[in-house]
Amino acid sequence: VGFAYTPAGHFHAYVASGGNTIDLHPSGASNSTATGINDAGTVVGSVDTANGTRAAVFSNGNVQQLGTFGGTISNAYCINASGQVVGSAFFSLISASNSAALFRMPPLAIP
Repeated sequence: VGFAYTPAGHFHAYVASGGNTIDLHPSGASNSTATGINDAGTVVGSVDTANGTRAAVFSNGNVQQLGTFGGTISNAYCINASGQVVGSAFFSLISASNSAALFRMPPLAIP
């Protein structure tokens, strides 16, 4: 898993599988990253939305956001077999505190 830059200067999440590279980037997002994958092939990372960067789960062609705990930025880094996702979230832009986060499924769909 990872991300690659496009000719337009944006970056797209991808997963490499069976010698193929699969672009996971959702339509309407400016950028996306993939940072972790579990044995079931569920990928986690982040997606830039109109409301900020959101931790995301990429699974079966769908992208779902995991929330922000009240801030505008969250990121997902790893996912286990139970669907628990470890990441980080900014709880407040005023204090700019980036904290560890445990996201639990099911996530919310990105509009």
